[in-house]
Amino acid sequence: MLSEFLKPGATIRTLCVLAHCDDETIVCGGLLARLAANGGKVLAVALCGRDPKRREELQAACRCLSIRCAAFDYQDATLTEISFPEVAAKVAGIIREERPDLVITHDPEFDYNPDHLFLGRCVPFAAQKAGMSETGHRPKLIIAGEVNVPIPFPDFLVDVTAQMPAVQAAIACHASQLAAPHKKGYYSRLLAARGHWRGVQAGCEAAMAFRRLPLPVIGDLYGTPAAI
Repeated sequence: MLSEFLKPGATIRTLCVLAHCDDETIVCGGLLARLAANGGKVLAVALCGRDPKRREELQAACRCLSIRCAAFDYQDATLTEISFPEVAAKVAGIIREERPDLVITHDPEFDYNPDHLFLGRCVPFAAQKAGMSETGHRPKLIIAGEVNVPIPFPDFLVDVTAQMPAVQAAIACHASQLAAPHKKGYYSRLLAARGHWRGVQAGCEAAMAFRRLPLPVIGDLYGTPAAI
């Protein structure tokens, strides 16, 4: 299905729901830029957007990718301290409002950041809940991307060769995250090296990897058909 979304002229609606201001570029910046170049409507949402400086950096990065952005007011490294239903309700509200065909988030297994893992579990739940009403909406596809931990068996390798200059320009906007001595040059090198590696696998110059996330089963247990 993702290949259908990437065909020229396939103007789909995409919602990217990630934890931090910079994840939009690292996880899926090339894919977001490619979808936007196709004429699609793309919104990137960062949940941990309390820091005004990081919000400004998010806005600058998203201009490089030619997409819209928004941010919630949660603090970095605190998502696991917040009620799961609270976050799921907020995400479900955005899904109902934006009515995306495609939702992109963190991987719920192949990561080590607690905020990422929390959101990777929360977003599919929220997507299912968003469709459980007559006026609701359920996306056609939910996928997860990678940060520092590679997805071992990706379902999709997306050619982002043409988008890599925009991706590198976007990551350079996140100056606050590049200031620490151990991070200087890290993310730009990570994106270049990972893009090349995934590109070798995909048969192109640069690629990004994703895997499909299933919707959880939510509903009335007593509505389950009888055993046969």
